[in-house]
Amino acid sequence: MSQRSSAAATDEHACSIFEYVSPAISGIGGTLKNTPSDFVVSELREDGSEVRLKRRPPTTDAPEDDAEYVRFVLRKERVDTFGAIAELSALLGVPSRRFAFAGLKDYHAVTTQEIDVRGVAPAQLRRLEVHDRIHIGQVRRVARKLKLGQCAGNRFRVALRGAAGGAAAVDAALAAVATNGFVNYFGLQRFGASSRNEEVGRACLQADYEAGVEAILRPQPGRKMSGAELEARAAWAVGRDAVRALRLMPRACTIERDVLQRLASPQSLDGRDHAARCRDAILGLPLGQRRLLAHAYFSRLWNLVASERLRRHGTAPAREGELVLRASSARRARRWPTPRKARLRGAPGRTRKREVHMVTAEEAAAGTYCASRIVLPLPGAAVVLPEDDLGAFYRTALAHEGIEMDDGVWLEVSASRDAEDDDNWLAIQGDYRPLLLRPQRMRWSVEPADDADAAGASDVALRFDLPPGAYATMCLREAIKATPPAPRGGHVRFED
Repeated sequence: MSQRSSAAATDEHACSIFEYVSPAISGIGGTLKNTPSDFVVSELREDGSEVRLKRRPPTTDAPEDDAEYVRFVLRKERVDTFGAIAELSALLGVPSRRFAFAGLKDYHAVTTQEIDVRGVAPAQLRRLEVHDRIHIGQVRRVARKLKLGQCAGNRFRVALRGAAGGAAAVDAALAAVATNGFVNYFGLQRFGASSRNEEVGRACLQADYEAGVEAILRPQPGRKMSGAELEARAAWAVGRDAVRALRLMPRACTIERDVLQRLASPQSLDGRDHAARCRDAILGLPLGQRRLLAHAYFSRLWNLVASERLRRHGTAPAREGELVLRASSARRARRWPTPRKARLRGAPGRTRKREVHMVTAEEAAAGTYCASRIVLPLPGAAVVLPEDDLGAFYRTALAHEGIEMDDGVWLEVSASRDAEDDDNWLAIQGDYRPLLLRPQRMRWSVEPADDADAAGASDVALRFDLPPGAYATMCLREAIKATPPAPRGGHVRFED
């Protein structure tokens, strides 16, 4: 295994990403995200239309109506959604909690999406000058704000550089993805550098806020960092010097700076012990960010259970006790995207329960449900566990890490107005996520690689659509296969 593929294996395995749908199809290798322009992402509205930034000359504002929210199109590169919102928040002089969006977009890409903001006049946004990595347009008022998952998905235009094996091998690998699909893993970007996000989320679920702060601020081996960021992390690691660490930490490190600002505030430094300061720093993060940290932990657990399902049972039809989409939901999913498509992510808890079905012994014996109908739960109050060996695996994994269930019911944390309530940081409803997905409208073209040193290699241009919450990197991982399939011995061992 090459050094590059070894590093990829380390990253993927740290996030419990091990299996393939079509392991017998040879991988074609290649490089993704060689430049941001090689990975272009456009959000799809609920009606299936593509969000695009239209270049228009400045307009004169007409009298505005009473709509509370202002919506605009954001195009960005080399900055993630939270980072772009942090910059806009500072320029507009409004807190970041006033912004809303349907989905997070990657740092290493050129992405276009819609954003809402409350308490800002459209003229302010139209006059705003940011920089060459952030552009906004199509500013208008709307009556209701966007909610997470309120879109039909994303359209990807991707350049894969240096694929091996020639055009025939590329066609075979990509045709297998288009036909058989891919494991619907949460991608590496869900977890942050060195799986930090899931570590922070786990610490918070355990109410261990000191460990959460350490996971955010400690030095991160294996990730490229500027000299200033290295010094900032060292200032915290060596002397717990929040003031100096904040002064040195680059502005792009938004969550680090949010935590350090609270740790370095006069109120925090005035007689508060370390544990109390860490608690305040974590619970002071925006609610959306805290939820994403917890979801990162549960996303890794989902990845692990998905890997175990494929390791133990492959893509065999649904077994007794597994959970599947009901027929009506599956039909709606096959018509995706439409204005009334089935969206599991973000749906109310009662809707989630109606859309899933537990497979009976008779249905399992008859092979009634194929593997593409299987869903696995993300923990929360509105979901149930499968009643098979994977359900037992869920319970064992959570118990091993000290995440408790009450009488077999998933974790439920209720919102509270009590600022001293340690459970006031999160409310978890849970969700169901399909085990397998197929990209929609997938097409590609193959040309000889531009790189003169890559004899026989190909550059591949791809376009395809994915639903909300699905990762193009995981889709293309099925064709690239930079890491070999995991050993048959298993993915995890629970030890004291």
